[in-house]
Amino acid sequence: MGDDAPSQDLPPGTRIGEYVLDERVARGGMSTIYAASHPVLGKRAAIKILDLTQSAIATERLVREARTVNLIRHPNVVEVFGFGQLADGRHYMAMDLLLGESLARRLGRFRLAHGEAYEILIQVADVLDAAHVLGVAHLDLKPDNIFLVPVNGGRTLVKVLDFGLASQVDLAQQPPPQALGFFRGTPDYASPEQAQGLASVDLRSDIYSLGVVAYQMIVGRRPFVGATVVETLLKQIGEPPPRPTNLCNTVTPEAEQLLLDMLHKAPERRPRASEVRERLLSFRNTILKASTQTMPGVDMQKR
Repeated sequence: MGDDAPSQDLPPGTRIGEYVLDERVARGGMSTIYAASHPVLGKRAAIKILDLTQSAIATERLVREARTVNLIRHPNVVEVFGFGQLADGRHYMAMDLLLGESLARRLGRFRLAHGEAYEILIQVADVLDAAHVLGVAHLDLKPDNIFLVPVNGGRTLVKVLDFGLASQVDLAQQPPPQALGFFRGTPDYASPEQAQGLASVDLRSDIYSLGVVAYQMIVGRRPFVGATVVETLLKQIGEPPPRPTNLCNTVTPEAEQLLLDMLHKAPERRPRASEVRERLLSFRNTILKASTQTMPGVDMQKR
């Protein structure tokens, strides 16, 4: 951000569309997010406003994000219900105001139990399944883009964020692999085809990225960590992941196989999102069954 960034801040009480700004809640590399309220209905919203310095590409990404989430219309995807342009030329969108924390922050605080990891991953896989049915690839899945909202009963509602890189692809009409030299995504979670800048990046890239996230959640570390961005990308392209059971003795053989399947270098060898979800459900149910069987019995005669 340049030194003039603070001058772009909007004061509380500023009206944006149907909403009135309450306070700034976050500032990123390209945008600022405010909490806002509808003055009549009281509905809370988050208003995401692009910075003045952003290019037409950033604006296109914001438009793509708004269109994509409304195309998917899934309970684990943030709803966007407003879009427009300020008098100074900045574009904005109004969306759900989320209360909770990112998966990245959760992982930075403590190690997740396998059961909690499966619950989160099942919801993410369900989003990917819904998106992939429509031919939509997210292309930037990572812990920063997975938000955890606490709900009644101690459960966690997952929201998948930032579909700004998303694109619609047709697996039946993919062009042959062609080096573009253009990288899209985040190196630590990029698929081999993303890392190479190939034109053939498609839905299956999301499965690899989810595999990296799942590996980090279940094993406790990412499978590929390089000293530099280039080294990390080279590991994604050509290095096999360490076997999870060699790093974490609580990983089951079934969970290990799923992680390795998702992280296969060949896109056609990776499972579909629907299969990932079903296998995770099986792991989760096994844990639930085991915990039920070990619960102490109750002697009704002593009640």
